[in-house]
Amino acid sequence: MSLRANNATRSAGSAGFTILEALVALAIVAVSVPALFGLFQGGLQSANKVRDSGLAVLLAQSKLAGVGVEERLEEGQRSGRFGNGLAWEIIVRRFDDDTANSTPGAVYRLWEITVVVRQEDPPDAPPVSLTTLRLGGRV
Repeated sequence: MSLRANNATRSAGSAGFTILEALVALAIVAVSVPALFGLFQGGLQSANKVRDSGLAVLLAQSKLAGVGVEERLEEGQRSGRFGNGLAWEIIVRRFDDDTANSTPGAVYRLWEITVVVRQEDPPDAPPVSLTTLRLGGRV
C-alpha cells in the first residue's frame, strides 16, 4: 500500500508547475517582450523613413514638372519650403553640348534642370535630387 500512495502523490505533483518553473518562464517573457518591442519600433522607424523619402521624391517630381509651366524657364537658382518640413531648390543652367547648341540661328536650346528636396529635420537625412534636360527658348 505504501507503494500506491507514493505513486499517487508523485502523479499529482507532476501535473502542475513548480514555483521555480513559473519564475523561469516569467523571466524569459520579461526578457523577450522588450526585445520584441524594440524590433517593432525599429520597423516603424524604417517605415517612416521610407514614407518620407517617397514623399520627397513625389514633391521633387512635381517641382520638376512645373519648371517651364508654373515657373519660368530661366537660368538661375530658386529655393523655398513646402509646408511639411521639406525644403526645395531648383537649379536651371544651360546645357553646354557643342552638338546641341551649335546650330546657327536656332530658336531653342537645351536646359539642365535639377531639383533638390531636403528634409529640415533631421538635417543629416540624404537629399533627393532629380535632373532632366528640357528644350526651351534661347536667352
